Amino acid sequence: MKEFIFDEYHHCINPNRIAYGNKEFYGEVHTAFHKDKWYVGDMYWCRGTDWNNPPSLNTNNFDTEREAIIYGIEHIIDHLTWIQEKPFDKEVPGFIFKELKKLLDNYKNPQLELFSHS
Repeated sequence: MKEFIFDEYHHCINPNRIAYGNKEFYGEVHTAFHKDKWYVGDMYWCRGTDWNNPPSLNTNNFDTEREAIIYGIEHIIDHLTWIQEKPFDKEVPGFIFKELKKLLDNYKNPQLELFSHS
């Protein structure tokens, strides 16, 4: 398994990354493993507005990476919905919500592989 490195603030500096979006709106879900638990963080960039929340040992932890990813995607959807509802003069493109919901569905309902490589 990959060795994850944490800085003096307990933030992972080399997490696994799941990207979504395009040049107009780009984001990632980050995960890291430490002492039998998975941690999650996220980041996004949208027309000059950004958010960065790296995986931290100071946050929720999960038994599986999949659980951490699902939590991370749900957190991003909640955060972007909140931004949509506030007068920040920043509109989140509709395709981002569709892409995140599709990504969330892929992790909540994974497809079985025809041939498993165990």
